Amino acid sequence: MKPADICIAVLVAVIWGLGFIGSRLALNDLSPELMTALRFSIAALPCLFLRKPAVSWPILIAVSGIVVGALARLALPGKDPMTLGQTMLIGIAGSLIGGLITWAIWDAGPGIAIAVLFATVIVYFVRRSRGGGFTSPGRPPVDR
Repeated sequence: MKPADICIAVLVAVIWGLGFIGSRLALNDLSPELMTALRFSIAALPCLFLRKPAVSWPILIAVSGIVVGALARLALPGKDPMTLGQTMLIGIAGSLIGGLITWAIWDAGPGIAIAVLFATVIVYFVRRSRGGGFTSPGRPPVDR
């Protein structure tokens, strides 16, 4: 690791720590709602000056599918015999279903919580198809 990288990491940690002190002091004079609005506004400032990183949609969808699928698998107890690809597909399916339902009802995107909720339901149905239940994953699929 380069010394510049270490300096940046230390700077991030210092700024992060000072943020808690600043929040504590500011909450003595500002309402929590105003403080939250200010924090989000300050955090969004770099978006005005930095351009979006060049990340392709397939990579973005795959990574978000892995994250959502992994969180869904963690939501149910027991070890699931699934591959990384299956986890990714479950996460993508949960995000898609959650997105369609929330778009149809509230005209909004799903958010991570709704995506994980629907992906967890899919994991449960996969378990049921394998003869398992809520706490047991059932038998792993048979290779032919």
